[in-house]
Amino acid sequence: MCDLAETLVLLVDDYHDALEVWDWYLRSQGYRVLTAGSGSEAVRMAISARPHVIVLDLALPGMTGCEAARQIRGVPGLRDIPLIAATGFSHESQLAEARAATTASG
Repeated sequence: MCDLAETLVLLVDDYHDALEVWDWYLRSQGYRVLTAGSGSEAVRMAISARPHVIVLDLALPGMTGCEAARQIRGVPGLRDIPLIAATGFSHESQLAEARAATTASG
């Protein structure tokens, strides 16, 4: 059985209200949570904290979530961390880019 208190989740979203709701929910379920509001902050936090899973908004201003995912995947030891893409993208080209950026083999 998995001890949720040992599971560290990095939430990344520039929309503060969404970040706050996800943070509250995951903490209420027993997870440890870190939050980031930008792609560059997500990369820095992933490198320093080594979370067990990352929930990543893809439509971030500046460094997009896809760019952040590619950088995270390029860091030794972070390649296999599960990345969950949180997005409202619906165009096939956007979805293909998201899949490529967030999969370990992408």
